[in-house]
Amino acid sequence: MKTKIITTFFILFAMLSVGNRVYATTITAVATGNWSATSTWDGATVPTATDSVVVPSAYTVTIDAANYTCHGIYVAGTVSMTNTFYVGNINIASTGKFYASTGNSSSKTLYWGVTNTGTPATPTPNHLAGGMKITVDGQFGGTVAGTNDGIAINYGELATSLTIDGVSTATNFISRFIPYGNVEQPTSTDFNLNIKQNLYISNSGYALSLQNNKKFVGSRTMTIFPGYKVTLIANGRLHTNNSTTPTADEGNVTYNIYGTLDLATGNTTYFDLYTTNFAGSTQTITVNVGNGTNYGVLKLGRNINIKRYYEAQAINLNWNNPNSRIVFGGNGAISLLSTACSGYYNGSAYVDDARIFPSAIRNLSYENLVTTAALTLPRKVTVTDTLYMNGYGHKLLVGTTADGTARTVTLGKLFSMNNNAYVVTGVSSPLTTVTSTTLGAAGTWVKGATLTDASGNTFYCDSVGLYAGTVVFQSGTATSGYEELTGAPVKVTGNTINNISNGCTGRFSAAAYIGGNLTNGAGTLYLAFPSTVTGTFTNGGTVSLNRDLSVGSLVNTGSFAINTNMLTLTSGNITGSSPITLSPSSGYLQFSGTTEQTLSAGNLSGAMNELRVAAGSKLSISGSVTTTTLTLFSTGSGTATILDNGNLTVTTANIKQYLASGRNWYISSPVTGATSSAITTATGNSMVSYNE
Repeated sequence: MKTKIITTFFILFAMLSVGNRVYATTITAVATGNWSATSTWDGATVPTATDSVVVPSAYTVTIDAANYTCHGIYVAGTVSMTNTFYVGNINIASTGKFYASTGNSSSKTLYWGVTNTGTPATPTPNHLAGGMKITVDGQFGGTVAGTNDGIAINYGELATSLTIDGVSTATNFISRFIPYGNVEQPTSTDFNLNIKQNLYISNSGYALSLQNNKKFVGSRTMTIFPGYKVTLIANGRLHTNNSTTPTADEGNVTYNIYGTLDLATGNTTYFDLYTTNFAGSTQTITVNVGNGTNYGVLKLGRNINIKRYYEAQAINLNWNNPNSRIVFGGNGAISLLSTACSGYYNGSAYVDDARIFPSAIRNLSYENLVTTAALTLPRKVTVTDTLYMNGYGHKLLVGTTADGTARTVTLGKLFSMNNNAYVVTGVSSPLTTVTSTTLGAAGTWVKGATLTDASGNTFYCDSVGLYAGTVVFQSGTATSGYEELTGAPVKVTGNTINNISNGCTGRFSAAAYIGGNLTNGAGTLYLAFPSTVTGTFTNGGTVSLNRDLSVGSLVNTGSFAINTNMLTLTSGNITGSSPITLSPSSGYLQFSGTTEQTLSAGNLSGAMNELRVAAGSKLSISGSVTTTTLTLFSTGSGTATILDNGNLTVTTANIKQYLASGRNWYISSPVTGATSSAITTATGNSMVSYNE
């Protein structure tokens, strides 16, 4: 009995219509079966190109014959493809499934804007031309990569647009989306691919491209809309490389990434940008990440191949847009090196012409969770906002000389995340710094040089860290392990924050110079070499000095031990709710400020080994303070002054002074346990007053 077409199907028919065209027939499946079997359909009618097709929720239809077609299909049940299919709109309900029955295969391909004869002539019917739409509220393709994911999508020049959208809970696993490449497309029809839904593409090969191996004259644009993510997996490639030379120049290609394009999940997924190899081509390829309002993210895997075949062509990487971020991932070494314009893929990531690579990137990440390999950049790069370092024992290498030209890097901010993350800057020629250095002129910071700081410490310069903003150690939810910022030496011209959790360690495994404030949160901070903090060191975690540390001032609310080393206060005081740990037999507490400083007994755990005060400094003692030795020494000019107030005790009755000629010292009150006869004084220096 012939099934009646109820009102619902008239509504579906309206949804499935393309443009203003009207098709008179909606064909509804009334049983499970094959597309070619007449018993499947409404009476004895098999759908044709002029029909709208409805597959109700109770039924499964198998497309088992090549070149079947319809102008639109609504799927509430199941459609299984075992062969090619030419279609207009597709609407998949929440209960619907539209997939290929077995793995990736060219025989499971959906065609838009291509006639079922493969020719570019005026199509019959005309539903194959114009704008198309795939609405997915259920399942399109497989559910996981490699399982029922064989649907491939090809578009031809007769299509002007294809939009993929639907609910956020939908499942989209397809094998590829590429232009039709069997015949050349001679007309200048432009094409827009609009992706408004999360999409997984799993073909091992050219999986997502706006270019194929035949002529396609029209311009093509792909836009990933804000909030949506496209993920290529299973060695998929972005953008094909014209394996067959077209017979004419091709149109321009634009990729707008206003959501996320992830080419790193598959680890060996390729970021390929090849212009057409047609001789004399002036083709331009543009990649826009972020649109200034919405955040765009481009995640690149280990294989990065960018090539212009001819000088007149252009590849524009607009990676410095506001709200944009580039991620180098793939868990391994990434090297973007400069070779000749006609270079070839050599087994590691490369850029054929370093001029293509952006000189400025808004936000840059290097994520390597497996190996100790490095990211090597091909040219001078300015990261205008933030550099994110995330992973296991990885490095950022800049300043390399791929073609004889020195490279440098400028960073706005640096965030170091997860275990064993460290950053170095390998150099083979002088670097450019943004501020002066404590280790001499910038021109001396070269690979292989031995540097000496003001204290006489020497460092072999294998790498140099130059950072203009804020460095953040951040372990997330980790409860063990360490993160490392290393180099020889490390220089941070802004603030540094050790923001890792309790039980984790943030390490400076080389001499560190921090031209700002240092904050240690709940974790442990480790300094392997003498280091300097020009601002305030705020400690809320654990610090056990392994080498000398100079700070502007110290705020301690955690655990802070000097051990056998020296802590120098260059401008401020020791404050905070927790006293620092001292020893009467080792360690040094030194004050060298140019304005009056205060040493309060409440901020010390007990007696100290040696209290040191510099010439030109004035130290006021508050409360009962005990030291084994009191030493006065020269770093500046003027008088070393101690406002004792009767609170200072020197247990060995020994006051030492190592002041340069013309430098004086003054102690306001008698020091308990010391007399003037016990004071060690060098020739040529005088005690202004001791008040014995």
